[in-house]
Amino acid sequence: MRNIFLTFVVTLIGMSTLGVTSTNAQAKSNKLMSIDIKTDNIETLDIDNLPKIKFDPGEDMKNLVGYMPTPPYPFGDKFLIGSDLAQAGLNKIMVYNRKGEYVNTITQTGNAQYELSGGTHRNVWVKDGYIYVLDSRLRILKFTPEGKFVAEYEIKKPSEKSSLLNIDPLGDGYLAQLATITDNEDEFLPILARYDKNFKFVEYVGEDVIKTSLWGTCFYFTFGNSANLEQFGYIYNIDSKFKVTNALKIGFDGMFYDEFSTVAEEKALINRAKSEGRYIRNINLTKNYLTFTYRHKRKDYLAVCNLKSGKSKVYNTQSSSVVLGILYEGDKMYFFNEGDDWTNMCIIENVGDLLK
Repeated sequence: MRNIFLTFVVTLIGMSTLGVTSTNAQAKSNKLMSIDIKTDNIETLDIDNLPKIKFDPGEDMKNLVGYMPTPPYPFGDKFLIGSDLAQAGLNKIMVYNRKGEYVNTITQTGNAQYELSGGTHRNVWVKDGYIYVLDSRLRILKFTPEGKFVAEYEIKKPSEKSSLLNIDPLGDGYLAQLATITDNEDEFLPILARYDKNFKFVEYVGEDVIKTSLWGTCFYFTFGNSANLEQFGYIYNIDSKFKVTNALKIGFDGMFYDEFSTVAEEKALINRAKSEGRYIRNINLTKNYLTFTYRHKRKDYLAVCNLKSGKSKVYNTQSSSVVLGILYEGDKMYFFNEGDDWTNMCIIENVGDLLK
């Protein structure tokens, strides 16, 4: 569910990064829930010791360890996995079963209409039983799960000031994330846009709540019946009707980020975030739990919080090999790291168990 759509960063940070933007993070709700993450008693989580599935690299994939520009996408009893080694012309979208066995290829590098010209893709998803692939030329290719090509769609950016980074299904249409460019650093611009089922622009989303300038970074995560967006510890929810509301606010040991309303205040907040060294990534928000990773002083941490009790715990995550990213499926959590042949999926069945 997530994201993920430019160049994959081989670290716990970066799995949910969608581009260089920033948010006018004003908490307008008096009922905004605040969660304070305690860091005085950090335990260790050894990812290598978790239950795991070993993925078979499948055909022609032996040299693609670590090249996963988009996160795996779960659907039914299968996973969609995209791997990219552009310089070797080996970009592929593949189907795997839950045992880690290769099933079939959806599309790959090539010049045919149903192939990835230039060998790059930005995102994959499943809707109404069909598989969709967004490529770097802003084409959307539609396939059956067996890999039969169905249709091609074109999607256009809403204005000359914006670039379309990614699009995901939401409600009866799609939610797109935009990168904006402006010469006026006092100008806030929209970063979310609504598209209809035929990939036609409808409207900007959350203009009065979430806006952007040229500075900072915005993180976009969690799909299903809603989407979420995080900036500087503020989390916003976008429901299936594309309405934006503040969900909650994250802090560390009693220290929350301040609100801002001008670009100057925003710059000061960004500098403060950099000096603290804590960068939140891989956020998952369910009915019961908030989970995210952050990097602090060159170490990667996993924070888990019970939304009802407020109890939280932080783990220092350790692995003998590079962690490629994190995927959530409800309260289940998957760490992907390099395996002997291609990659492993290390599983936490329920993040609530980490609070025991």
